[in-house]
Amino acid sequence: MSQPSASRLIAALEEEVGATLFSRITRAVTLTEACDVPDCVDAILTALGDADHEARGAGELRGSLRIGTPISLALREIIPRPPAFVEQHPALKIELRLTDRYPDLVTEGIDVSLQFGALPDSSATARELHQPRILTTSPDYLRERGTPTMPSDLAHHSVNRQSSASLADIFLRQGGCITSVRVDRQLSITSTKASPQARSPGWG
Repeated sequence: MSQPSASRLIAALEEEVGATLFSRITRAVTLTEACDVPDCVDAILTALGDADHEARGAGELRGSLRIGTPISLALREIIPRPPAFVEQHPALKIELRLTDRYPDLVTEGIDVSLQFGALPDSSATARELHQPRILTTSPDYLRERGTPTMPSDLAHHSVNRQSSASLADIFLRQGGCITSVRVDRQLSITSTKASPQARSPGWG
């Protein structure tokens, strides 16, 4: 909180107890003797804190949980799972905000965001999750353009990717070896849900 807000709360507390709780000088703030409470009061406050913590941990979740996620990820991974979670926490309201762009967590009021690719600069707490990806195409495309037999062959093929992918390279893993290939990203798609429909003879 801001310094003026903290000062107002301290002033209200001092007025309530009828004593000066903080000694203020230009460069420091120290506690007064009025804050030297008996050990029994300290024990009571600790017990109250423990009881509050236990109640919150054992109780059901309440309020709203806003989740921002790409459409394809929601359809495949999130939407099939909530029923059991919702049954465990009937007082919790879940709102899925589906978008293939990176949302602004603060201005859009999103509590948790699941995203593909590298994160933009952010002060939010993030955890990296790994999801394997595979290359797919259609039989018609292979008949027209030929079948690649090694990673370097992909450089001569058209590859469609999400427009959020910032790199022109794709990275392939075989065993413990990772190979980087620069591909022609002639078609960019904002949603991975549309990718299967793009596997026509003209697109990989």
